[in-house]
Formats: sequence, C-alpha cells, structure tokens
Amino acid sequence: MKNKFILLILPPTFLVFVMIGCSQKQEQISKETNQISLPKDTPKQIAPKEEQKNLSDELPFDCNLNTGIQCLEYDVKPDYIRLLLRNTLGTEISLSEISIGNCKSKLDRQFKADDLTNIELSGCTNGKTGDKFSSDIILKYAALDESGNEKEHIAMGKLITEVG
Repeated sequence: MKNKFILLILPPTFLVFVMIGCSQKQEQISKETNQISLPKDTPKQIAPKEEQKNLSDELPFDCNLNTGIQCLEYDVKPDYIRLLLRNTLGTEISLSEISIGNCKSKLDRQFKADDLTNIELSGCTNGKTGDKFSSDIILKYAALDESGNEKEHIAMGKLITEVG
C-alpha cells in the first residue's frame, strides 16, 4: 500500500501532519518551529510525474444547462455536434442562437413547454475521434414575461464527452 499524506495548515502556531497507511511510523511535530520530521524512506513526491493524471481526463461525461432546459442526449463527432433538448420551463420559448466550443449557429425555432427539439451543428472543429471534449454551451432564447413582452435570456451549461 502506498503512503498517502495530508497536510493541514491551521492557525499560524499550529501545524498538523497526518500520515495515512503507515505502520508504526511516528512523525514529530515541533510546535515551536512548525517543522515536520519525516521518516527517511518517505517519498518526496506523492506520485511520479508520469503517474499523475490530468483532472480533465477524469471528468464524467455530461451535458447540462443552468435553466429549465434539459440536455437529454448528445453526440460529438470531429466536425459535428447534436443535442436533444427538453423545455421544462413551463412556457413556450423561441430559440435564437447556440454556441458550443467553436460551433455557433443562428436558430429560429419555437420550443413549446415539455417538447423536445434536436439541434445539430456542423462545420465544427472538435478534435479527433477518441479525444476528450469539454466546452461551454451558450443558448440564447426569448420568453414572454408577466406583461406579455418578449424578454431575451441566456442558458449556460457544459458539454463533456469524448469525440466519437
């Protein structure tokens, strides 16, 4: 079992070092100098550089928007993106524009409450098949306010997947 280290820095005069997974090894903490004495065989690095993973490699696949518009399905190809969206806002909206990564498209589409709509973007540069894809989604739409006037809105979200 590899040793794991947790270093907590609390108020200036108190430093805590916890070593997890060590058998009968004691670390000495000098409260006066805030120095830690480690065993001689303690590694200087948590993991060798070649074993360290990029956080973006660990991201789960996801498609989400921060409003009442749900992303139910998505597909990303090297030059194409497709989203299947559901309007859960409870009112009809008018979609005007979408932007995902370097793909942008004008839309002129009515989107009734609880309906589904398929949005396809082509001419994109999304990487090669097998590459990780992570990009912001910006969807512009209009909805009627309480006075019956059309008001512009922006739904923002994230698309994280693999280029297929």
